[in-house]
Amino acid sequence: MDLGRLPRLPARTVQVVDSRCALGESPLWLPGTAELRWVDAVRGELHTLGPGGHQRRPVVTGVLSAIAADTGGGLVLTADRRVLRTAGPGGPATELARIPDQPPGIRFNDAKAGPDGRLWAGTVCPGQPNTAALWSIGPTGDTVRHWSGISHGNGITWNPSGDTMFFVDSGERTVSRAAFSSDGGVGAGEVIARIPDGIPDGLTVDAQADLWLAVWGGGCLVRLRADGTPVGRVDLPDRNVTSCAFAGPDLGLLAVTTAADDVDPAGGGGSVYLLDVGRHGVPGHLFGATAERSGEQ
Repeated sequence: MDLGRLPRLPARTVQVVDSRCALGESPLWLPGTAELRWVDAVRGELHTLGPGGHQRRPVVTGVLSAIAADTGGGLVLTADRRVLRTAGPGGPATELARIPDQPPGIRFNDAKAGPDGRLWAGTVCPGQPNTAALWSIGPTGDTVRHWSGISHGNGITWNPSGDTMFFVDSGERTVSRAAFSSDGGVGAGEVIARIPDGIPDGLTVDAQADLWLAVWGGGCLVRLRADGTPVGRVDLPDRNVTSCAFAGPDLGLLAVTTAADDVDPAGGGGSVYLLDVGRHGVPGHLFGATAERSGEQ
């Protein structure tokens, strides 16, 4: 896929949040409180954009890589090798589970609650390709390893009907899809797209079953069909685009997180963009439930 040859898609910037994240990730819309949340993974901070404006607070010491919504109104968080759970959106976090430290240095990366009510998370082990995995974690803390041999587990999402999972391996620069069942069974991954001139990062799905993929180093989002066929791109001012999620009362805005420029120290980055791309999202899934949904994707 040649990013430079993709047609530009129309997009209107509705709001820019100057959050100055070192590594903004995991945007999450909470319809119950009308809040958008995301993390600064490097600083271990949780950011909130709501009726009271933009706020941030430290949550962990270390890498806070992802957040998801919980049936009890709280959050589930991945921090280094641990899965944490809060009793409410602002409550203290307690450890629910952790993955083995094999190989040493491995940690969680992106994660989302799935249609089966479990948390699905990819891992990464810096400097050791093909040693990471895809895990799922249940409400009781049980952990299951599903795929091995991943280089850099990243974005995860599901089609609107929940019977197909999409997964990004940033190390291999690929987007894959796999059959998914309501009991948490996932089939073998099939590569549907490769991004040779950028690093695929987080992704989400819209109500028409198209994928929206953030491209680190590409300064853009790419819209893909469910079979991986590229449709076009949306350019952003920041070089490192990290993730995206539909937000707002009607899920009509695409919230896009970014990271600081790792090439040009003066290049900026780390803002969050709310874009009107002419599409709506689908309600996301809640950790701990298969029927209730939270607006997370």
